[in-house]
Amino acid sequence: VPKPTADVVQIMSGSSNGNGQMTQVDILTSKSESIEKSVYVENGGEEFNINSPKQVSNVLFGDAGQSTNKDVLDAMASAGNRMADLILQYRQAQRDLKRAKKQIENKQNGIHVEDFHKAPPPSPAAAATAQSSSNADTDSSEMLEFDDANGSNPLLLVDASAYIFRAYYSMPPLHRADGMPVGAVLGFCNMLNRLVLNRSLSGDQPRIVLVFDSKGKNFRHEMYPDYKANRGPCPEDLVPQFDLIREAATAYGIDQIEAPSFEADDVIATLATMAREEGINVHVLTGDKDLMQLVTPPGEEPSINMIDPKEMIRVTYDVVVEKFGVPPNLLGDVLALAGDKSDNIPGVPGIGPKIASTLINEYGSLEVLLERAGEIKQKARREKLLSNTEEAVLSR
Repeated sequence: VPKPTADVVQIMSGSSNGNGQMTQVDILTSKSESIEKSVYVENGGEEFNINSPKQVSNVLFGDAGQSTNKDVLDAMASAGNRMADLILQYRQAQRDLKRAKKQIENKQNGIHVEDFHKAPPPSPAAAATAQSSSNADTDSSEMLEFDDANGSNPLLLVDASAYIFRAYYSMPPLHRADGMPVGAVLGFCNMLNRLVLNRSLSGDQPRIVLVFDSKGKNFRHEMYPDYKANRGPCPEDLVPQFDLIREAATAYGIDQIEAPSFEADDVIATLATMAREEGINVHVLTGDKDLMQLVTPPGEEPSINMIDPKEMIRVTYDVVVEKFGVPPNLLGDVLALAGDKSDNIPGVPGIGPKIASTLINEYGSLEVLLERAGEIKQKARREKLLSNTEEAVLSR
């Protein structure tokens, strides 16, 4: 007798929302629990912490120190490893569940966040392809939304340098037959596949530019020699992969750009501004909070939005306000006061993001705040600002 599929199990065992229908969270919770049970069955009935990479590694390899990231599990699942396939299904179900809960929370808080995983409306070529292959299986979670609601094809600017490091640390230490390290290359190409492959195969041509940091020091080091002085050198096995990644991007037909003495975020901000002046909407794929300053208010066209590379959701104006307490155009002032330890930017000692946003909201801008710092009633805040005016201006 064939076993019921996970989808059938979740429908049979799921709870109702009271009107005879299951909510999305109900369905995803039931699906996740069903897959978890299948994992334990596959493990001979022995339970373990499926959310622990070490315990998953121990089950798969008999060694708690092996990588169990997506690419490793994909390779194992493709080779017929049932346990690896179930772990992948479970992790995807957990991500979907987390996203569904977050969307409900955002709606309750009045925050609008568009899910960037939605498949875009098909082009005529894509529609024709879909019609001729309607029986083909498609994983919509791997299809990213490029088109805006008005049907335009926005410019997607990718913070490539930051994504290379993300790919490097997320991948196992893979090597070619000649010993060349290629883990970051594979991770980066996986990202490119998610961004362009489905669209390219369906006849569309997304507008994408990869933006890289320039080599060596930049103009900020001239202003502040200790800028990013707290960061260690680039990992030795990552250095030779930068050129390979550029070659791969060229093979994909994707434009690349860097500007001497400037970082990727400087170039991205310039390109985004230029694109808006030409009437083009812009998406910025980056986790750099500094670039949230570019995000435009709701309804403003052309628009600029950020895409969180971890969750692949669109970061809107309302999300920035919710996170930092100020609109994007004032975020730079808040960050100047709070500083940034990751970049070794000092800010004003003792002033964190929360106090910074309170001060900027009260005085309207960093410039006005510093001019009127002597009026601040709280003695500690007043003295900190008066004695660190130069640091605040430098950090801006």
